[in-house]
Amino acid sequence: MRNIAITGPYGAGKSTVILSYLNARLKKDFINVSLADFSMSGKKDETPQKMLKLN
Repeated sequence: MRNIAITGPYGAGKSTVILSYLNARLKKDFINVSLADFSMSGKKDETPQKMLKLN
């Protein structure tokens, strides 16, 4: 196996799944890369934004 990608929301257990797999097969030669996106795009903002006028 060469490349594995696991996706899911924060806290879903993605790292636990891959680490369990590697431990079960005694794989020691791997690189773990995490690409997280914590932007607010697509999320509803509960507090109203105030507009500021800049001169």
